[in-house]
Amino acid sequence: KRQVPSYQKFPDDFYGIGRDAPKDPLESYTPEQFAFEGMLERKTLGELRLGVNYRVAKHRMLETEPGGALESGDVPGSDTSVVSAPGLQCAWDTRDNTWSPRRGLNLLANTSLFREAWGSDYDWSEYTFDLRGYVPVGGRGTLAAQVLYTTGDGAVPFYRMPRLGGQSGLRGYSGGRFMDRTMALARAEWRSGEVWKRLGVAAFAGYGDVAPRPAKLTTAVRLYTYGGGLRVTLNREEQVKIRIDFGLGNDDGGFFLSLGEAF
Repeated sequence: KRQVPSYQKFPDDFYGIGRDAPKDPLESYTPEQFAFEGMLERKTLGELRLGVNYRVAKHRMLETEPGGALESGDVPGSDTSVVSAPGLQCAWDTRDNTWSPRRGLNLLANTSLFREAWGSDYDWSEYTFDLRGYVPVGGRGTLAAQVLYTTGDGAVPFYRMPRLGGQSGLRGYSGGRFMDRTMALARAEWRSGEVWKRLGVAAFAGYGDVAPRPAKLTTAVRLYTYGGGLRVTLNREEQVKIRIDFGLGNDDGGFFLSLGEAF
């Protein structure tokens, strides 16, 4: 059982929708979001867990640029809106550690149905498949890999569209640089473990795409990233680490700082 309320208010950039988004943002904006997610989950067979969840969020614009696409209301989700959906989820998790696994698999598949019938201002269905694997390499090293696919079928507001970049995507692209109703990516990372006191290093690479629907995904657009970073272990027992990465993409790049591994 899990209940997670959240509040977000942070300036962001809007680049447009699709893989042809420009390097520079079209406009800046400041959104505010109140959200709640509840989940009931039960282990059924071995490491297989089945669950039901419910998500609800209220999203509104606090600031937009005069004359911009978001102010005009032409972009779905640029108005004040509520999205609400029940969902189903299944997971298979054999990782040896949640924060920094060295071996095992983690599979997550879920679907959410956003409908007016339960209070949503937009109707669409959302499907996600997330597979992660970990293999020890050498004395302390780890090779990690992930395949992630998510798609929305229907009227998806832009703030719920999957994003290719940012902390949860391909490091090397700004979080909102590439977004659309469908997103797929594959990435791999080598992690050294501690090489000097509590300090370790990592190297990563990835490839992905966004599209209005699954059939339009392609590998021809060269949306790749690569980079490296440092890991500082805060808690050796739980393997909690600070992650400092620098990634480069196709005409983009940036630093990323976070608690815990990227995946």
